[in-house]
Amino acid sequence: MLLQIKAKPVKKISGKGKGLAAFRRNTRAAVRGLWSGALNKDQAFDAFTVAIEQAIDLAWIEGAQECGIQESEFTKEEIEARDDFIFEQTGQLRPFIDDIEKKSKKNKGELTPLLTRNEMWVNQYSSAKQQSEALACRNEKREWRIGRTEHCRTCLALNGQVRRLSFWANNVVPRNAPNERLECGGWRCQCTLRKTDKPISRGRLPLGL
Repeated sequence: MLLQIKAKPVKKISGKGKGLAAFRRNTRAAVRGLWSGALNKDQAFDAFTVAIEQAIDLAWIEGAQECGIQESEFTKEEIEARDDFIFEQTGQLRPFIDDIEKKSKKNKGELTPLLTRNEMWVNQYSSAKQQSEALACRNEKREWRIGRTEHCRTCLALNGQVRRLSFWANNVVPRNAPNERLECGGWRCQCTLRKTDKPISRGRLPLGL
């Protein structure tokens, strides 16, 4: 089941600032509001859903602009992929909302673990931007580079591999949790695909990827 193509993608992010910082701020506010009792479940779900839609839309625009593609130039494929991404993220939201209510302040639950789990959605901003860039820049070369965190066996093996962006998109990409192709599942992955002039790596990807 796919979301219908939006006739007019959302452009504005609520609150001050844009992008990743605003996404984190808006989702944390929804989590804190439900946990504290300031919001009920439906209000928190709606606030979280709006934050996801707005942030992923902006991330999609930013990703495409890395290759000089503007929002008005999106293809049907790119719009459908964006809406698919949003649908997938909001589809995983209800169990989290239920869990926040169960572990609310009223029920003597702790807020910090819930805010930590919230980062799973915040990290999807980078994943969305990356996916949009992969569609817009599919023939450009990218090198897999590990970030500043503990690395799983898969990410370490991929570090330094150079492929076309379309190849990465069709095989394995960093982050994008839940990511079954990575040993770390993409949850705390900080790897990136960086532009490079290095020659394309030969042979198959390591570890049977």
